[in-house]
Amino acid sequence: MKKLKNMLAVLLCLVMLFAFTACRDNDENTDATAEGTTTSAAVKETEKTLEEVGLSIKRLTAANQLETLMEKHDTLTVSCESSDGSSYIRQVFRYDGELAYAQKENGAVSGFIKGFDFAVENGRVKAYRDIEDLERGEELDMDDLVTDLFEDKKLVCVSEEGDVYKLKSLSEDESKKAQRYFYFDKESLALTSVSFENSVGNKEDVTVVYDGELEDFAKEIADAFDGEMKTVKIVAEIVGDGAVENVNVSLSLPSCWEYVPSGDGRIDYYMNDTMTEAYAYPGDGEDYTLYISNIFDEDDSGKK
Repeated sequence: MKKLKNMLAVLLCLVMLFAFTACRDNDENTDATAEGTTTSAAVKETEKTLEEVGLSIKRLTAANQLETLMEKHDTLTVSCESSDGSSYIRQVFRYDGELAYAQKENGAVSGFIKGFDFAVENGRVKAYRDIEDLERGEELDMDDLVTDLFEDKKLVCVSEEGDVYKLKSLSEDESKKAQRYFYFDKESLALTSVSFENSVGNKEDVTVVYDGELEDFAKEIADAFDGEMKTVKIVAEIVGDGAVENVNVSLSLPSCWEYVPSGDGRIDYYMNDTMTEAYAYPGDGEDYTLYISNIFDEDDSGKK
């Protein structure tokens, strides 16, 4: 009988111990669930509208206009690396008191300097300038170089830690769980980087560097204007709208560059004034005269 009582006592203890353990586990799970809910809520609370942190797309756009940025910096470099292997480096800098631009995109180099658009083709730099702007050429028009990265996005602030605003785009593809983040310097509001990733493995990282060194390809373009130069004389006849305009201009180019006429309408160019000798590049270091016929009518689209 005594043994039976002892056995019953042991069994009772085991039952009570089991019940206590089960309750404790349940409490821990409840606490963990509550903690998880609290954490999720905390993450959600960090998503603030731009207005709540004193920002707006208008303010960010104004701070990142190219003219504004280049008043404070000597160079601006935007570089991008994508998981699909594509990449680019775009660099703005000052040359001879004017803004110049050079980019290398998937290996191809092009840009703008001294009133000329340019592109490296088959190992030679070809310079383009609109026939109607031969005397001076246009100025660099790339004020949206940085703002294009963000101004069409719906943004919220997810972090204000340190010296940076971390903004999240709400304009991405939700079906692929895409996330794009923008990082802005708190003091200047200048964009410093962009990161993108989605659930199918696509990634893209953009960095914006201020006052960095010129890339080799950009330095080569600038150095070309510090070296040996040549003169290309342009004799052009522009016919359109019932009028004829004669243009006589001399262009100064690096000795290894080739000028290619550009503009609206039909453009033909020759090596003699009777316009019978077809154009052929005379060679590096050679001064020469180019005779151009530019004809357009009222129906030519893009006419200035």
